[in-house]
Amino acid sequence: MSSTDILLISPFPKAFGINEATIEPPIGLAYLAAVLEKAGFNCAIIDANILKIDNTALLDQVKKIRPQIIGISSNVVTVRSSIDLAKEAKAIFPDIPIILGGPFPTSLPLRTLELSSADAIVLGEGWLNV
Repeated sequence: MSSTDILLISPFPKAFGINEATIEPPIGLAYLAAVLEKAGFNCAIIDANILKIDNTALLDQVKKIRPQIIGISSNVVTVRSSIDLAKEAKAIFPDIPIILGGPFPTSLPLRTLELSSADAIVLGEGWLNV
């Protein structure tokens, strides 16, 4: 078992016309990690926006962490990055389940699955589903 069971990621947005005031800290991922850790899972969070790292650098970090599950948050600002990240991660780590959650996958779950190659979608508030 790896030291990190579940890696939760907030991707760097590939959106134009936004500013730092439109990007929020991944508080939902922090809630989810807290609930998962209380249930006995070891979690890590990468906020690619605060680190200013693209998907290539992000996947390099994932290789070092080697989680058992990858969860990616997606909203209207990060949807392009999250879908691309899910596809790239699945190509590199075909045996690691990739799960997308957040407002965008909740609003369009089947379309998000189709576009992203993710294994699953979490609907609604993920920490309430643990």
